[in-house]
Amino acid sequence: MPITNAVITDYIPAGQLYVSDSASIDNSAPADGFKYTPVSDDSGKTGMLTYTFPTGSSNTINNTYTITFKTKITDLSIFNTNGTKTLSNTASITGDEIPTDGNRSSTGTQAVNNTVINKTPSYVYGNSYIDWTLNVNSNFNIYMSNATITDELQEGLSLNTDTVQLYEATVNTNGTLTAGAKVPLTGVNVKYDPTTRKFDFTFPENAGFKSYILKFTTDVSKTGNYSNTVEFKSTDTDQTSSTNQNGVWYASGSAWGTGVSGSITVSKVDANDTTRKLSGAVFQLIDQYGNVKATSAPTGSDGTALFKALKYDVNYTLKEITPPTGYTLSDEAYTFQVHDTTGQRDITYSFKDTKIKGNIQFSKNGEDGKGLSGAEFTLYQNDGITPVLNSDGKNTTAVSDKDGKVEFTNIDYGTYKIKETKSPNGYTLSTDTLTATFSGDYQNTVVTVNPNSITNIKIRGGIKITKLDTSTSSPVPGATITVYNSDGTPVGTGVEGITATDGTVEFDNLAYGDYYFLETKAPEGYLLNTDKHPFSIKDNGVVLKDTLSDTRVTGGIKITKTDTATSKPVPGATVTVYTSDGKAVGSGLEGITGLDGTVKFDNLSYGDYYFVETNAPRGYLLNTDKHSFSIKENGVTITSSFSDEKVKGTVLVEKKGEDGNYLGDTEFTLYDVSGKAVQSSITDSDGTARFTGVEYGKYAVRETRAPKGYNISDKLISVEVNGTESGKNYDAGDITDTKIRGSIQVKKLDQDGKPLKGAEFTVYDESGKAIQTALSMEDGIVLFKDLVYGKYSIKETKVPEGYTALNNVIEASIEQNGYTYSYEVKNNRIKGTVDIKKTDINGNALQGAEFTIYDNGGNAIATKVSDSNGLARFETLDYGNYTIKETKAPQGYNVSDKVVSVNVDGTGKGGTYDAGVIADTKVTGNVQIKKLSEDGKTLKDAEFTLYDLNGKAVKSVVTEENGTAIFTDVEYGKYTIKETKAPKGYNISDKEIMVEVNGTESGKSYDAGTVTDTKIKGSIKINKIDQDGKPLKGAEFTLYDESGKALQTAVSMEDGIVLFKDLVYGKYSVKETKVPEGYIVSSNAIETSVESNGYTYSYEVKNSRIKGTIEIKKTDLSGNALQGAEFTLYDNNGKVISTQVSGSNGVARFEAVDYGTYTIRETKAPKGYTVNSTIQKVQVSSSNTQSFTIKDEREVQVLPTTGSVVDDTFMIIIALLSILVGISLKLSKKANISKKY
Repeated sequence: MPITNAVITDYIPAGQLYVSDSASIDNSAPADGFKYTPVSDDSGKTGMLTYTFPTGSSNTINNTYTITFKTKITDLSIFNTNGTKTLSNTASITGDEIPTDGNRSSTGTQAVNNTVINKTPSYVYGNSYIDWTLNVNSNFNIYMSNATITDELQEGLSLNTDTVQLYEATVNTNGTLTAGAKVPLTGVNVKYDPTTRKFDFTFPENAGFKSYILKFTTDVSKTGNYSNTVEFKSTDTDQTSSTNQNGVWYASGSAWGTGVSGSITVSKVDANDTTRKLSGAVFQLIDQYGNVKATSAPTGSDGTALFKALKYDVNYTLKEITPPTGYTLSDEAYTFQVHDTTGQRDITYSFKDTKIKGNIQFSKNGEDGKGLSGAEFTLYQNDGITPVLNSDGKNTTAVSDKDGKVEFTNIDYGTYKIKETKSPNGYTLSTDTLTATFSGDYQNTVVTVNPNSITNIKIRGGIKITKLDTSTSSPVPGATITVYNSDGTPVGTGVEGITATDGTVEFDNLAYGDYYFLETKAPEGYLLNTDKHPFSIKDNGVVLKDTLSDTRVTGGIKITKTDTATSKPVPGATVTVYTSDGKAVGSGLEGITGLDGTVKFDNLSYGDYYFVETNAPRGYLLNTDKHSFSIKENGVTITSSFSDEKVKGTVLVEKKGEDGNYLGDTEFTLYDVSGKAVQSSITDSDGTARFTGVEYGKYAVRETRAPKGYNISDKLISVEVNGTESGKNYDAGDITDTKIRGSIQVKKLDQDGKPLKGAEFTVYDESGKAIQTALSMEDGIVLFKDLVYGKYSIKETKVPEGYTALNNVIEASIEQNGYTYSYEVKNNRIKGTVDIKKTDINGNALQGAEFTIYDNGGNAIATKVSDSNGLARFETLDYGNYTIKETKAPQGYNVSDKVVSVNVDGTGKGGTYDAGVIADTKVTGNVQIKKLSEDGKTLKDAEFTLYDLNGKAVKSVVTEENGTAIFTDVEYGKYTIKETKAPKGYNISDKEIMVEVNGTESGKSYDAGTVTDTKIKGSIKINKIDQDGKPLKGAEFTLYDESGKALQTAVSMEDGIVLFKDLVYGKYSVKETKVPEGYIVSSNAIETSVESNGYTYSYEVKNSRIKGTIEIKKTDLSGNALQGAEFTLYDNNGKVISTQVSGSNGVARFEAVDYGTYTIRETKAPKGYTVNSTIQKVQVSSSNTQSFTIKDEREVQVLPTTGSVVDDTFMIIIALLSILVGISLKLSKKANISKKY
């Protein structure tokens, strides 16, 4: 049917995009009839393609036309899952002849089989394994980095991890995959748990968008049908793939069907006896990825376990996971390989285990339940007969300690019997047997002992003791006996007993040990027996026997006879002893005191007595008192005493003067025959002296002190007291005394001790009456004779010419008869003291000035030196005229030429004459010092300060152009000079110069030498860091002086430090002249100064990374901005840095992008557009914004069965039917393959 004004319209559906200028029409139809219009207001369409045939009746179409165009698939998410994907497209036609209610449209479809992951098995009948192949990401559209595959294997299957291989894959033209390069794998990629049969595979981090083939083999443990499902996960998808392997049947064989494999036999032996094979050990075989490949059965009696089917040249590791009973777990991990070489295919290895050892502990107790030491135990095998031998081949024994603890240490795991083989001293041997059992494993070994303690019973016995009289051997009752331990401690709370009438006492139930018994209380009348009687309890139940004897008590008495008054011994007294009832002892017991006044009576029996004096010695009165005493202790002689009084009388004597008058106040002394003074007595006014209470005997009387003014008599009078009773008087007679007379002599001397003639002296009595007057002669002596007893005074009543008068009075007494009392009197010549004072010009006292004094004839008399007060004193100068001169000045002072006159004439106050003050001036000089630089040049403006010895600053001066500083008028003394201010740019010197102004006159110059200064030098340190504060290497800095001249250049190292050293004093600037690659240069100069010596001036310079901005403008092919396009920025290693989406202006903006090389890919297209596969390479080398435009197309894309993304062509065939109705559309495909990255 002819159609006029025909128009073909095709709406491009969502998920597809028309490829610009791809439409064409055949049969010579005009090509300009096509028009494409994008659609943005309908989510189900991306555009509209129309073809308008020429209009008018002359342009009626009568033929069949084929219209061809391309669309690009933009919604790639449909390929993130397995399955058949159907694409469709509908075209419609309008024309004048086509009814509006007829079939005006036609739809074409294309089915595409898409595969994300596909798993296929490969099995050869009879093999014990299945090979599996997984094809992954056939369309290159899944991001594979860190994607995972999980395969939970069916029961009966186990993964052979040695067979896991990953290959990069390429897509063949027929849609199949071909394995390429093998990808290295690690334990991160391959994880397998043989218990759960779960296999986890992780793709490498750098897997990207590539296709892969994963191969592995599973061992089959039983025949049957197997189904298997794997799960694939990535950031884009989560898919599963299932497959079946039916009819698996196999005979025994290797783990894989081709080639051969190796094995390892592991042998378990005792570490201390490698010939001993150990059963019960379990081992694990670990594959190269750290997965458990196999676990052995427990080793048998041969101690071996076998691991077979080991792949050649692959690392395996063996570990023991369960040790044999009684052994510790080995911590060894043995890594090995088997190789297809003779001797290396089937290998062996021995694992050595050490026995578990433990300590066996139990307690040894006494019957009181407390620990008991010293018990020996022997360890036996479980049969209780065979002893366990130690390393020396001897029985293994242990002895209980002080707490009763018994311990066998380091004993092998097992069951043992323990017996006591030696009991502690004093205890019976126990017959009990203990069983010690080890249980648990190496991690928790427990040793139990049953029973856990053994008790011993003590040995006990007794002793029976008999008490006898020593002399008669008769039993003695009433004796107290006490038993003690051998160390003297009580037995228990104390064990004692008293002998009975038969003299015996018995002690029972004494424990094993050493003892002694002792009499602790004797019967009355017996001596206590203090002997210790040792005995020992050694045998159980035995009673010992022993005896003990006592002796009766005897003693004595020693009696002393003394004088009642003197307590001295009195010999010759007769003493008699009686019993207390007055009876004579024996036939009579008496004795006479000896020269020591004592008498002794021995061998008196136990009892009560008294003694009495029966005859008194001559000169004593008889003592009739009775003196009682008792004998109670054996061998003890007691003591006693009594005294007698002597016969006494009164002795009289008389005293007279030479004129016959009785004299009182005369002392007489009475002496015994030995010449010892007995007593003294003074005569009363009638001249009588009385000696009372004089004891019986012969005496002598002598005058021992005469009355005042009288001479003592040398007469001796004898007298005797010889009566038989006291109170009688005895007259000794009388004695006469003469008066005392003597002389007084005065010797007159001058001050030099020479006799002085012409001095007159007068003597006066006590009333002041002049008695005698006399003149000294040539010998200077004046004598006053025949002066009676009394007091006198002597005065000088006339002085010799030229001497000072003596004002003192001599007080003298005549007290000794015939004695001359001598006195010496000196007269001094008139003398004086002259003082002179030395000061400086300020009036300060000066020490050390020498002055000389001259007499009237110019003769030097004396030399004196001024003291700390400036005083020089001339003493004892004779009367006369003198002159004084300074003959030596104090150190540092000039000598004064002043002469001082002084007259010693007796008028000086206190004899002292003041000669006045002489002032001295100080010696001064000039001190010079010179300042030089380190290169020897003179330096101006250096300040020096002069200090005295106390550190006080005296003055300061500054050096001139010639470098010299002069201190003028420096006073005498020692000084130090210090530099107190250095010239600009120089270090101040710490040198101290000692200088001394020590001349004897002023005006002299003193050279202190030179002082050299060094220049101030310092350093400048730059700490170069990046924006994160980390050290930055490779930054170049240049140092400039004040004039701008470049001095040094340095580059920062790993620590970011740049150091300019040894810089002299001055101003500097530092600039960054070269920046590390990728960083922004710092434009600021550091202005600094070196002002302190040795100081490092530190600065921190931070460089920021160059960061740029990348703008991607997204447009369609017509240049219209597209919103919603996702772009991803990758670094040079393919790592995702950032993702941005274009806005309404079509711009996606990556800001603050670090310096470097990047790639940008469109990873998601705006709705209705296809992803542009262009890879945009970008170099960020500045902070500028770089802009790029990426255009997206609307394109229909039909996929081949291979799963690849393709450009597809819809072919619309319009047929002119005879009935002029119906439009047919034909869909075809075109194999243009494009990849998504």
